[in-house]
Order: sequence, then structure tokens, then C-alpha cells
Amino acid sequence: MGDAGKGAQKAFRIDAVRVVQMGRRYEPGVETEEDIFRLRDKSVPGEKDPFIGKQDPSREVGKRFVGKRAYQQYSPSSVKATVGDGTEVTVYENTEYPFRETVSLQLEISGEGTRFPLSFRIPLWSKGFRIYINEALQPCTVADGICRLERVWRNGDGVRIEFEAVPEVESWYGGSWTFVRGPLVYALKMEEQWEWKPFEGSDRRRWGEGAWEVRSSTPWNYAIMRDEFQLEQCVLERPANVASYPWTVDDAPLTLRVPARKLLSWKQPEGVAYWTEDGYETGEATEIELIPYGCTTLRITEFPTRIIPWDLKLRESL
Repeated sequence: MGDAGKGAQKAFRIDAVRVVQMGRRYEPGVETEEDIFRLRDKSVPGEKDPFIGKQDPSREVGKRFVGKRAYQQYSPSSVKATVGDGTEVTVYENTEYPFRETVSLQLEISGEGTRFPLSFRIPLWSKGFRIYINEALQPCTVADGICRLERVWRNGDGVRIEFEAVPEVESWYGGSWTFVRGPLVYALKMEEQWEWKPFEGSDRRRWGEGAWEVRSSTPWNYAIMRDEFQLEQCVLERPANVASYPWTVDDAPLTLRVPARKLLSWKQPEGVAYWTEDGYETGEATEIELIPYGCTTLRITEFPTRIIPWDLKLRESL
């Protein structure tokens, strides 16, 4: 089913609320009236993905105080800056975000310590959060999407942020449903068969040596039944460890199991899986596996929705 170039950039789409790119949901930048750390990662030479490869937490990355405007992202990194009365501070960030919802910071401060604000972006998707300083839970008020902690920080202080992520359903084109959880969008897990297709003649001169063709024999034509679906039926599975490069089908660090049925009328005319709003005949109830969008090459992300016909309900009750 379907073709994709192996070296091609993963697709993205934009709506009024967020950008869906590389399997992550980005909220718009946040403006605040206070100075905020901007912990910003760099791409690593040789990494497959300059946006979200797993990074070395000990690696120092770019630093910036951004006056009164900032956008903060979470990624393994470190930042060194001068704060407060001119004291130098280094903040080490350790996290497996976006696959885990915990972010840990360790502060390295010269001298006796100094007072300055340390602020954190609270993502729109988070249903709640907790912030700990040296394992003590801290009260924190969110203003304009930012939680600000101002205190005298000392060498060795640690901060831990725990976000709350739950499976959600978003409605898209033609009444389709897309499954998201936290910062990640999910797609159907499909085995991938990669085959190199060399170009010849004028195509070779125009396009290069060749391209990768990707196909799959995994069943894909599933629909979600609105009248029998409940979010509580979705089951999240996560391995104990996240792979060094997790953006593959085999190393996907999260799996979301969702109830579904095959939509028997959804076919592939001429090898193309066109979107369909037709047909109500479905197969037996089953469970499908979804993995983060960025782990896939062939993608079913927007699932048709249907209501179970009365005659199917009758047949299954007999």
C-alpha cells in the first residue's frame, strides 16, 4: 500500500491551534512579561532527524535570555548563562520527552547561590502538572502558559516537572477521528517492505539514481465505531527503555491499542487508498495498534467513523 521516498521529509499540517510535524504537536509561542530561560537544542551532525533525534544530555547547547518574549521546548540539553547579580549558572536538562512526561533539571551554580526566576512552559495538552524542587512539591500558578518559580537557587538544586497526558480524539476531515496523547499524534502500525527502484534513461538524468518504494501487507482499512467506542478502552503500552533512535516502526517507544472494525468497502483502486465516506459494512470488532506518527512511513492517521447498522447488531447478538 502506497509509496514513499526514504529520504523525503516527513509531512506536516497546520490548523488554528497547533502544528503537527514529525509526530509532535507544537503549541504557538508564548509571550510573557518576564525573562525566561530558553533551552533550545541544536541538530547533531549525523543524526537522522535534526528536529528530534535523541540527544546526549551532557552536550551543551545554545543559550538565550529572550527579554520579554520566549518559546520553550523540552529536550535533553544543557544551558549556561549569567543570572541575577552576575552569577554563572548551568542547567542540565534530562528527559525522554515527548515519549515520557517527566522533565528533570539539575542546577550548577558558582558561589553561595543567587536569586532569579526560572520559568517553565506548561503545554496546552497537559491535563495537570506537578513541579518539585529537591523532591518537595511546589505551588505554582500558570499565567499565559508559563509557570514561574523565583527563589534563591543554590548549587545542586534539582527540579522535576511531571505533566499529565491522556489519550484524546480529535475530529478531522469528513468526520474522521485522529488519536493523540500528550505531544504526540498516532498512526496505524504497519510493517514496511523497502525496495530500491533504480531509475533509467531520462528519469535517471532528471531524478537521480533511484528511489525507495515502501509497501505493506498489513491490514489498514479500519474504521472507528462511534456508538461503541469509549476512550477508556484505549490501552497505552510503553517499554521500559526508549531506543537511542526511536523514530522507527520496530523501535516505537509507545503503542496505543484502540478498538476498531474493518471497513469492508474501503479498497485500493489502482493501488491508491482514497479517502471514503461511503459504505457501512464492517467486520468483527478487533483491536488495532497505533504508534507515534513520526515512527511511520506509510500512514493511516485519520480514521473513518461509522455507526453500527442495526442488522449487524442483530446478527452479532444471535
